[in-house]
Amino acid sequence: MTWLSDDSPVREDFAFSVGKSEVLNRRPARDGGWEEFAAVQMVTSHLGGKVLIEEIEFLLPSGDRPKGVAVFAHDDETNEWSYVWLNERAAPDFRPMKGRLADGVIEMFGEDEDEQGNRQLLRFRWTDITETSARWEQAVSADGATWEANWTQEIQQSG
Repeated sequence: MTWLSDDSPVREDFAFSVGKSEVLNRRPARDGGWEEFAAVQMVTSHLGGKVLIEEIEFLLPSGDRPKGVAVFAHDDETNEWSYVWLNERAAPDFRPMKGRLADGVIEMFGEDEDEQGNRQLLRFRWTDITETSARWEQAVSADGATWEANWTQEIQQSG
């Protein structure tokens, strides 16, 4: 019996992410520019590839090393993925992002609050997908028409 991963075949959508990856993060810095920092993630496939569990540890410029877990679940009936992010710094929020792969791009949409508690729309987009890499972008919007990117990741399998 395997407890951590059942080594299921993964759906092609997120095949680039399964295993260990090095991640280069970019997000706005307090000085108005962009800060870069590394992360390491491990993604395992479960339940016949319908569930993916991502564990990630960031190495922030401050030296902090926050960790998080993402759960991806595929609905075969709608061909849609749901995504929930959990971390050690915030209360659990089980409102999923939802989306699917279309034309070589995975897009997911959901809602969030900004630092002042105001509702905002959230979009995740995975592009430049290969067998072993992808680019991820997070963007926010007040109206769903205009999006502002506020975090990117370059994901590359490393083992």
